[in-house]
Amino acid sequence: MTRTKHNKKIYDDTNFIGKIIKNARDKANMTQAQLAEIVELSDKNIGSIENGKQYPHLTNFLRLLEVLPITIEDFGVKKSASDNEIREKILKLVYSSTDTRARKYYDALKLIDKIESYK
Repeated sequence: MTRTKHNKKIYDDTNFIGKIIKNARDKANMTQAQLAEIVELSDKNIGSIENGKQYPHLTNFLRLLEVLPITIEDFGVKKSASDNEIREKILKLVYSSTDTRARKYYDALKLIDKIESYK
């Protein structure tokens, strides 16, 4: 778990993320193979994510959110009512992009975050 500059808890631990995904998959009565097929990953990939060995790629993470009975809030990210519309637009843009373009969005957001941390 890390804290943002505003002292909010953000859970970025691979084990924490994997446990939430595994619990949601179990709750949905799905096997790793079934989930893997739906989100177009290998069951080995799903296992690695659930066991905390790797983070899901952003696009895959968004697919998991769409398929499983979980929300972004389950990972410690809070959405305020005023930000919901813009966040939804950003998520839709990222989700519909190619992996290469999603990486560019990620890099741009990290750069913005870095710039703002200097303020």
